Amino acid sequence: MMNKISFGQYASLLLASDAFALICYSDKISLTTLICFITAVAIQFVISLFFVKRDIPINNKFMLFIYLVSAVLWGALLFMRVWNISKAIYIPLPEIPFISSNLIISALIAVVCLYASSPGIKAVSRASVIIAGFGILCIIVIIFGSFKSLEKENLFIKNNNDIFSQITSGLAISGSFCILPYLMSQLKSNRIKTTIFYFIFKTAFYTIAILLTLMVTGGIMEITEFPVIRAAELCQPFNSQRIDALFIIVLVLLAVMGISVQTVISSQIIETIFPKFKHYKSTIIITLMLILAIILGNTNVYSIIYAIIFLIPSVFTVIISLSRLSEKGKK
Repeated sequence: MMNKISFGQYASLLLASDAFALICYSDKISLTTLICFITAVAIQFVISLFFVKRDIPINNKFMLFIYLVSAVLWGALLFMRVWNISKAIYIPLPEIPFISSNLIISALIAVVCLYASSPGIKAVSRASVIIAGFGILCIIVIIFGSFKSLEKENLFIKNNNDIFSQITSGLAISGSFCILPYLMSQLKSNRIKTTIFYFIFKTAFYTIAILLTLMVTGGIMEITEFPVIRAAELCQPFNSQRIDALFIIVLVLLAVMGISVQTVISSQIIETIFPKFKHYKSTIIITLMLILAIILGNTNVYSIIYAIIFLIPSVFTVIISLSRLSEKGKK
């Protein structure tokens, strides 16, 4: 019997890695980017409407394998993003001879994720709501601190990326969509209302983050590798205080939560496929994520390949759900 999760927990579990991936976005941003990202969200929303009222095939081993592979891949890409942003923000780490900072960061996050994911989805879902609260607080502080730095003319800055590639990027940074159907099967709330709430909140976050980033960092976009992170660093509400520490804490919490969610979901799936496999599931999964992150380290995390991979689980869920409905209709 699966643990059931509530309305707020469901949205928080998915939004953790959504928010982290957008904050780590390392390409130029414009109003076109916002429109394309919202288009990507709309595509996901439309796909989800096809299975939101139907039975989700969580007992189908083929589908479980698809969920598992995509969840492990998304976890690996989250590790890659952690390594990338470690170049842009200062993370205090102990110096250990012959061991790189990326390895130390990965080991620390892996240990925390193992601890966080070991009690199961219920504990992680409760923690996700608390982290969401910290995230909202951080957003409020950043908005308050951005007033003196806003330049409206920056809204009209353009980037050279075409519309298709930006929609692709919007889908690629939404890797949590790959586990949305599986997570939906554990909802105890109204699926339609919860799904609508999640996508509205996701759209609102994208809109606020991108507009603030544009108006704060638009003038230095060309020399900023991580524009959203740079915007947060520039939004200081008080002359004598900095929010860097708060921002880094929230960023790390989002990363840990995102990876932990993928680990918990993958553990559940493995236990369903292999009922006798009881021990060390989480350890093996996180190890696979790290190995995959190293292998894929030089790939483009915004490529169309990743965008398609993260759509496949939901698209296949729709196909199987509709085929089951068709078979029932024939009977």
